[in-house]
Amino acid sequence: MEKEFNIMLELMGHNYFPGVFALQKLKENSFIIMEKLDSNLEQLFLARGRKFALPTIALIVHQAFAALRIFHDCGYLHRDLKPENFMVGSETHELKLIDFGLADTLTVRQASTLIGNVRFCARQSHFGVSTKKEDL
Repeated sequence: MEKEFNIMLELMGHNYFPGVFALQKLKENSFIIMEKLDSNLEQLFLARGRKFALPTIALIVHQAFAALRIFHDCGYLHRDLKPENFMVGSETHELKLIDFGLADTLTVRQASTLIGNVRFCARQSHFGVSTKKEDL
């Protein structure tokens, strides 16, 4: 959790990432206190009858790729991209990328097991390869 908090601190101030306030530890549990966000993309998609208008899709793609560009420029791979990890800001209505628990530094590695979500991971991830290209 501390690694995730430090990544969030590094990204604070960039668009497409939530503001973070503190890391709190209470007995055996840790909590990150961050900006309040609304629904994630999966929730919005289901709430709209599993359909988005073309301008909405274009906006989502633009903001998601912009978030990933910043994340990669800061030297990280997300490794768990999925609709649930893109939230909408409650005030700005801008996409915010979250959940950096599986994030790692941007280097090519050979993993012994699949990292991330099997439904949304890149083909190469099934073979244990983690690169910037596979994070897209």
